[in-house]
Amino acid sequence: LDTLYLVMLGILVAIVGEIYIRYLLKIKSKSSEIFKNNYILKMTICGGFIGVIYSILPEVFHEFTELDNLIIDGKASAVIGSQTFLIMFFTTGIAVAAGAPGGLFMPMITLGASLGLAFLGISESITGYAPTSLVFAGIGAFISGCSRTPLTAIFIVLALTHNNLLLTPVLICCSTSFFISKLLNNNSFYERQLGKKLMGEQN
Repeated sequence: LDTLYLVMLGILVAIVGEIYIRYLLKIKSKSSEIFKNNYILKMTICGGFIGVIYSILPEVFHEFTELDNLIIDGKASAVIGSQTFLIMFFTTGIAVAAGAPGGLFMPMITLGASLGLAFLGISESITGYAPTSLVFAGIGAFISGCSRTPLTAIFIVLALTHNNLLLTPVLICCSTSFFISKLLNNNSFYERQLGKKLMGEQN
């Protein structure tokens, strides 16, 4: 039964991860078209937009390190997990559009954990059961799906948790996410980003 839940989460994460990659690439491309080489204007507008968004959010979203810990420890609700996912999904794209993202690995960890927590909450409400490993499996699956590096994703989760008992569930979810992601698109986010950059240089 746990395997079924993990495979279902892996499929969900692969699909969402592909949408996430396309969203990041699209918003970055549109930003380049609109602002050209005006980096100061681009960063000012995008940074101001992110600032306005976070200023109107509840206080729980003002410190993402604490929020990450709550989600990973399973102390946050599925509603908080869903809200965190939507906020991080949207604002990471704006940061990429600004041309100065602070990195994508931490957002991937937060997005994966949030998606895993939301899936756990929904599964529990519908069936009355869900494995607690879904949060950690979600982290690995999201990294695996976006970067196409399942082994790295597994090692990251094990390094974060120091719990070798998570190896099997994370392996199942990461493998599912990896293979479904490869079916959706053979290239990772980084490969597609590099391809666009090389095409731009040639043009």
